[in-house]
Amino acid sequence: YLELTKPLLNDPQASPAARHGARKTLAQVLGALLKLLHPLIPFVTEELWLELARCTGSSSETIMLEALPETAALPCDTEAEAEIGWLQQFVVGIRQIRGEMNISPTRPLPVKLAGSSAEDRARIARNRSYIEALAGVSSIDVLDDDGTVSGAATALLGRMRILVPLAGLIDVAAEQERLNKQLDRTRNDLTKSEHKLQNEQFVDNAPPEVVTKERTRAAELTQRIAQLEGQLQRLASID
Repeated sequence: YLELTKPLLNDPQASPAARHGARKTLAQVLGALLKLLHPLIPFVTEELWLELARCTGSSSETIMLEALPETAALPCDTEAEAEIGWLQQFVVGIRQIRGEMNISPTRPLPVKLAGSSAEDRARIARNRSYIEALAGVSSIDVLDDDGTVSGAATALLGRMRILVPLAGLIDVAAEQERLNKQLDRTRNDLTKSEHKLQNEQFVDNAPPEVVTKERTRAAELTQRIAQLEGQLQRLASID
């Protein structure tokens, strides 16, 4: 919620009622958290509580005399939680593509959606401004169910595919060189790990936790190789 309020509070075109509602909710949540944390960190929460009371114009001499929050005052909203979970996954999917493909966080990305349901499209309409602000998206286009985009990085959200066309976003040759170097290093590390695990003296004499750690490392390296190979395949398909 804190992240979602940033675009609203920084938008000069937002209505005063919406901005006031966001500020009031933020203050209520902060107040509830301070009350819950007070037994653990009394001095910090007391200082923050008094400052919060001053900013909100409420009268309170000390947080020690305030009643603890009741769960009944904070009812669950499963529909809202499901929608926010969907929004989080959408944003995380875009951010993962940025990280994997080494795309600057400030570079606006065009996004295309394939296999979207009516509910997905309704959620996009309701949360478009949040997606654009939090994921750095410049446009969102809905494709046919079987739509494909050549040379696009893909993130999955349920049955929907979030596609980011990579043409023009990255230096393909430089990125291929960078990924190939990573792939070579990872393969070398995996070879060393596998040789160690194939050594019966190591497996028989090393502490079990050390052997388990090495096996986990080998599995992670194998997964990383598959990821790097997939990224290189995507780059090879860029026109």
